[in-house]
Amino acid sequence: IAAEHGQANCVEALLANGADVEATDEDGNTALQWATKKAHPEIVLLLQKSQRLSSWQPLGLPPT
Repeated sequence: IAAEHGQANCVEALLANGADVEATDEDGNTALQWATKKAHPEIVLLLQKSQRLSSWQPLGLPPT
């Protein structure tokens, strides 16, 4: 929700406390996908820089 709504400070705090950036919502979308869809570039960069990020899928597509 933080990534979708552009809450960069909240995303930073979640990442600092070990949030799973690969976690998905009920439709299978990750925080990175929502940040991309909602045009929040600062959050996209935060998530991309996270060492816990290994891969992502375009919004709406199932994981491979």
